[in-house]
Amino acid sequence: MKINQVKQSHVKAFFVELYNNGVKSNSLHVYHTILKPAFEKAVDDDLIRKNPCDFSIDFLPQESNEKSVLTQSEEIAFLEFVKQNPQLCWYYDIYVVMLETGLRLGEIIGLTLQDIDLKERCLSVNHQLCRERKKDGRLYIDTLKTNNGKRDIYISDRAYESLVRLIERRKNETNVEIVIDGYSSFLLASHKQSKIVTHEMLYRNLKKAVQMYNESHKKKMPDLSPHSLRHTFCTRMAERGINARTLQYLMGHSDIGTTFNIYTHWNGEMAMSEMKKTLEIADKMA
Repeated sequence: MKINQVKQSHVKAFFVELYNNGVKSNSLHVYHTILKPAFEKAVDDDLIRKNPCDFSIDFLPQESNEKSVLTQSEEIAFLEFVKQNPQLCWYYDIYVVMLETGLRLGEIIGLTLQDIDLKERCLSVNHQLCRERKKDGRLYIDTLKTNNGKRDIYISDRAYESLVRLIERRKNETNVEIVIDGYSSFLLASHKQSKIVTHEMLYRNLKKAVQMYNESHKKKMPDLSPHSLRHTFCTRMAERGINARTLQYLMGHSDIGTTFNIYTHWNGEMAMSEMKKTLEIADKMA
């Protein structure tokens, strides 16, 4: 089509076709951020009167937020595999902390030594480390998604041991302390060029870990992302009977519906166990 023939309905139909062909939401947003300024240039040059891409793509159906969640046995097996594998073990303590705290990816990467109080067993979540949405985009500190995102999390015994090892290890990783928007002393220091663990490093290693695990085990591990570990933490807490409002606070959700509807992955086995426990307590009280 000639550029002056393109209407908004044509562009929307294009996005719908991409969506129906399985193109993910993130990719669609990238396409939109490319097309909109391109057509805006045509407006500036008087080739067209209106920008046909001047709209939000929120009209498309929202993708499911369902994520893979590890069962208790899968969590134990996965961590043990990572711990014993020479190619993966460097990430073991990072995964333990993520599974024990439910931190978002940007929150764990942005964690500084000042945020960790081992004496009081308290981990303070008050910022996140983000990367600009472009290739090799710069790292920057951002506020949390909501005011509810600011929270203090108790450091469990398992998280405590891993944090002690991570703090000790960072001394041997690099003698260069990077500063990002005034923040420094990042917990996850690295000998890599970035000098800290990045989003890409964690994604890549998790993918590699699952692939290597599945190549050597008959019972396969589900696809995992850093957010899957956060979902797993929430599910473990729910399984252990933690108060719903407490769980909402620990996850940093502004809406308790998000805690219930997205992050708790109950299945038949969990429901049977919960019902049995409830009835046993009732029988003892009768």
